[in-house]
Amino acid sequence: AEWIVTEWLSLLDSYKDEKHEALIVCHGKREYLLFRQHTDKIYYTNDSKALLEFYSECSLVIGARLHAVLPAFGMGKIKTVLIRIDTRGSAVEHFKSIPIVSISRWSVEAVRKAASQAKVSSAKELNTYKAKYQELFVQWFGDLICKM
Repeated sequence: AEWIVTEWLSLLDSYKDEKHEALIVCHGKREYLLFRQHTDKIYYTNDSKALLEFYSECSLVIGARLHAVLPAFGMGKIKTVLIRIDTRGSAVEHFKSIPIVSISRWSVEAVRKAASQAKVSSAKELNTYKAKYQELFVQWFGDLICKM
């Protein structure tokens, strides 16, 4: 999976001149150690509350995991892009404001184009799924959702 590391690093590098700092977010120690060999622009935690707090400060989240993209999108102020690596990514298709880039079509240009087309979530879009969304948040993040 070295090419994936190279692609993520290329994407990170493409954002270096932006006004906001770009970081690679790692949820697991293995991926952290892998990326740490190449860059220090990493945020690493396996604590869900810390991760949500971190995402709440972001303006854009580009991720390959539903548990990164969906909570960020649900915050209502963060543009998100999903890198779809397998069929699990199809869950994002319900949210039309989240562009999807298939891993088979990955390129820095494709991901940046998708990011430029991303929109923050709207109440109308989220209300359709609100009950299920809250149920999942409570299931995974406990009472944190009540504080939001």
